[in-house]
Amino acid sequence: PSNTVPLAPPPPVDNAIPPFRLAPLVAGVPFYAALNVALLRTVLTLGPRVAPAAVVRWSAFIFVAFFTSWASSVADGAEMLLAAARGQVLMPNMVPNMAWFDALRMPSWTPPGIVFPIAWLLVSKPTQVAACLRLTSCCSGVAWGPISLWAVHLCLGDAWNSVFFTQQRVGWGVAVISVFYGALLSTAYAFSRVDRVAGLLMLPTCCWVTVAASLNWSIWLLNRKGAAK
Repeated sequence: PSNTVPLAPPPPVDNAIPPFRLAPLVAGVPFYAALNVALLRTVLTLGPRVAPAAVVRWSAFIFVAFFTSWASSVADGAEMLLAAARGQVLMPNMVPNMAWFDALRMPSWTPPGIVFPIAWLLVSKPTQVAACLRLTSCCSGVAWGPISLWAVHLCLGDAWNSVFFTQQRVGWGVAVISVFYGALLSTAYAFSRVDRVAGLLMLPTCCWVTVAASLNWSIWLLNRKGAAK
């Protein structure tokens, strides 16, 4: 008999893709947006009783801009997400399965990885907050119609992030980011109808999401005959 000790099998690699659930993600967008708007209404109404109104407004809009997905976390009974701007960040370093993302064929004009967090966290998010604050100061009350559209567009960004990265559906990601892009343009237009400066403050986000949507489309076109769906 051989004295060779059989080698233990390598540990399994958990690259399982979650079941594709587009309908619940998209159907939940209005509900999650409504939760964010309800949070804003509550904080902006009650907050000035315990803190300066300016601090309350800044804090409320910053929280919603960077942590929109708290609503889906609470609604789904999931753990509170702590990563800044978890939704709407096309950033490879935050992709759960780097091997999948790295294997995709990318267009030659893909921006360097460092550009993505800078664009989202240091340009897009702050200018969105500034636009919302402008809406609260340019008229007698908060323009809740445009603010509600803004919340919808943020939640659509969360849905796209889940479809593209978590569920690795490049083709469906194209569909979701197209709707997301349309919601963003509608938001910018609605802001501009109330206040021109608020509308202009949404332009950096419109420009950057144009890049992100174009990149998603290009990735799909380059990989549609392969494993990407």
